[in-house]
Amino acid sequence: MPSNSRRVRALARYLAASLGAAATVIAVSLGGVTAANAAEGTPTAVDSVTFENTTFQDQSTQTLDVSWHATESPATNPVVVSFELPDGLHGVGATFAIDNGTCTITSTTATCTIDPDYVTANPDNIHGSFTMGVQVDLKNHDTATGQTWNIGGVETNPVTVTSRFCSTNCQWNGTGASKYGSYNNSNDTITWTVQVPSHGDGFTTAGDGKSLEPGQTITVTDPFTGNPFTIQDGSPWVSVAGCMTTDSWGYQSAHYTTLDATETTISADKTSVAFTTAAGGCSGVTGTDPTPLVGSVYQVHWTVKAEDGGKGVVGPGTYSNTATISVNGTDTSVTGTATRYTYGGTAVGDNFGRFELKKAFDTTDTLQPQSVTVDYVINYPGDVPPATSGSFTLGADNNWSYLSDQIFKGSTVTLTEENPGPANVDWSTALTDGNGNPVQGTTGPNSTSYTITVAGNAIGNYTLTNTGTVPEQAQNAKKVLDNPDGVTLPQGTSFELDATWPDNADLGIKGGSQSVELPADGTTVAFPQLPVGANVTFTEKAPTDIPGATWTGSTVSPGTLTIGPDTKTVTVTATNTLKRNVGTFSIEKDLTGDAAGLVTDPTFDVDYSYPADPSLGIEAGSGVAKVTAGGTPTTVTAPAGAVVTLSENPVKVTGGTWAQPVFTPGATFTVAQDENVSVGLTNLITLDTGAFSLHKTVNGTGASSLPKNTTFTVHYSYPAGTGFLAGSGDLAVKAGTTVTSPQLPYGAVVTLKEDAPATVTGATWSKPVFSPSTVTIGDGTTANVTLTNTLTTIPAPSLAHTGSDVSTAVIPAAALLVAGLAMLLLMRRRRA
Repeated sequence: MPSNSRRVRALARYLAASLGAAATVIAVSLGGVTAANAAEGTPTAVDSVTFENTTFQDQSTQTLDVSWHATESPATNPVVVSFELPDGLHGVGATFAIDNGTCTITSTTATCTIDPDYVTANPDNIHGSFTMGVQVDLKNHDTATGQTWNIGGVETNPVTVTSRFCSTNCQWNGTGASKYGSYNNSNDTITWTVQVPSHGDGFTTAGDGKSLEPGQTITVTDPFTGNPFTIQDGSPWVSVAGCMTTDSWGYQSAHYTTLDATETTISADKTSVAFTTAAGGCSGVTGTDPTPLVGSVYQVHWTVKAEDGGKGVVGPGTYSNTATISVNGTDTSVTGTATRYTYGGTAVGDNFGRFELKKAFDTTDTLQPQSVTVDYVINYPGDVPPATSGSFTLGADNNWSYLSDQIFKGSTVTLTEENPGPANVDWSTALTDGNGNPVQGTTGPNSTSYTITVAGNAIGNYTLTNTGTVPEQAQNAKKVLDNPDGVTLPQGTSFELDATWPDNADLGIKGGSQSVELPADGTTVAFPQLPVGANVTFTEKAPTDIPGATWTGSTVSPGTLTIGPDTKTVTVTATNTLKRNVGTFSIEKDLTGDAAGLVTDPTFDVDYSYPADPSLGIEAGSGVAKVTAGGTPTTVTAPAGAVVTLSENPVKVTGGTWAQPVFTPGATFTVAQDENVSVGLTNLITLDTGAFSLHKTVNGTGASSLPKNTTFTVHYSYPAGTGFLAGSGDLAVKAGTTVTSPQLPYGAVVTLKEDAPATVTGATWSKPVFSPSTVTIGDGTTANVTLTNTLTTIPAPSLAHTGSDVSTAVIPAAALLVAGLAMLLLMRRRRA
């Protein structure tokens, strides 16, 4: 009789042979390019094959997760994912529908064909994943670590496979009483097995409890009360084992064969069967190392039809009932269950359906939650089985999608979603079916519930959409201009102020930004709506360049704000400083010329001017620079780019004449920003001249005796003065005439001195008198000087009378001679 562990292994093998595999196809991005199938149409490639468990026993059934993609986009039909299974893995046979195609798993291959209509409608970036069952058949005697298989061109994740070979306690030791069932999804039948014990109360055992003593009458009854079963033809039947054999894994087990029906007695309603135990033996047994039992061990089997189509009684798809084993007046009860499993497949048969719930968010300023939990309650038709409940999570890990297990048709599923957090977000929820039709919901204080009905042999597609908004508030802002130079801004100048804020998961605020234009005139404007609770940072974009000026500073105050009721009265102020672009020019004065010493005020006015240049933001300007000759250069600030012209008109200086001013390198130049133009200004002033005239007068008693041609010599001299050296000269003048000196330096103080006049017989000269005695040379003028000489006749001594009167003839002759000489001298001097 089989042990409990062997029954579990047998059940697992049975389930593995009857279970399907799941697949989900999703249109998203491409992965790798290892070819999985290169048939007509677009090839596909397997991206990864992963065992869900990483440690398991050989001969166990395991689940593989397979992901793949179409290697071309857009794809063309057919799109088929197909690969062979390597040695050591056998596929769990199944054919099942998926949302957008069909998968078929055999013991050696896996093939999934994507629905051609889906490919035609969604040809871009097709890829997907599915799960499938495999039985591991490594036949390893020792634990295999790091075991991998190459499937579809990629290596699986490494796993540890423990050996199934038995090394100790491998012998058959008999069995106890038990009952178990296996549900066949393909035809909604259950095969129930009642294990008759080889030992226990009321049973007579043989061979140390390994078998039953021959000759005992055993009756097994299973009324299947409370279950919607129909016993199938051929049921019940009895299996008997009178021999032990050793399987390929080293386990000794009972070798069962079907007991001939003539050796059983079956009740009319087929719920009871009786038989008599017989002696053991290995006749006709061909197994390994056959060993006869003293008696025999037995199993009784029924195949029943689940008339509810797998709906279940004690649970979804689950049935339970109790059998009674009677012997020698003793009854032993055993209870077993059978469950309709859905091993990763989609809807199978007309009696079951599924629903797929996808999550969507309609949010602009609200963070999407990391995940949401949906509670469900399933109510089955007729309230059989009892309602079941649970929850599932939607998130990025499952692509915000949930595919339910199989649910009996006609069942209602109530889905309840708690409003996603946080509490300050205003959430609304809507459920729509696959055609976009709304499903009526019930809204509670913090949740919304929807009830859907499951259809048979279908997957109901639904989308649960959350719309979230956060409270918002306006925020005032304005511009302040610091424009000390009075730069004229172009018409319509404005400034852009940005508000940015990061994600705030605690408040559900999605990071974002807004911008407003601030008028230059300081008008207050408002950011339209900022999320309440957001920590907002305000920054200003670089202002537009202003011709002829530079933005030298920008501050925003406050720079950050947490938006809330207390910020309603706050105005964000963006302050900008605008400085005119300027340069400088400096003028250094150099005063030269022999009249420089006459300049009493060394500071001169230099005029400057520049025209307007709108392209540079320059308005016409002019001014006067005070420049001191020989002093520190005078620096003037002017707009950068200004074309400056310098000019000068020095004040008249008495005694000097100005030459044209000389600007070096020139009188016109362009001012460069933040640079200085050095200009040298040279002024030459030359010393003016003047003269003096000298008028000669001779008087006195002897004046008439002065010869006509008598010339007087006057010596003039002057010491060195401002701008000139000492000088002297002589002038010749005759009585009664005026002579003029050469041009002499302005300011020269001239001293006059006359040489002693020529002796005049009979007369004497008095000391000459200059009026004035000294003269200062003026600026372009002639000073008048009079020189007076007095000639006094000497009285003649008395002479002896000779008796001759000579004067009558001599005096007239002498007078005539003197007059002639004087005339001759005058003519010569005039020619000179």
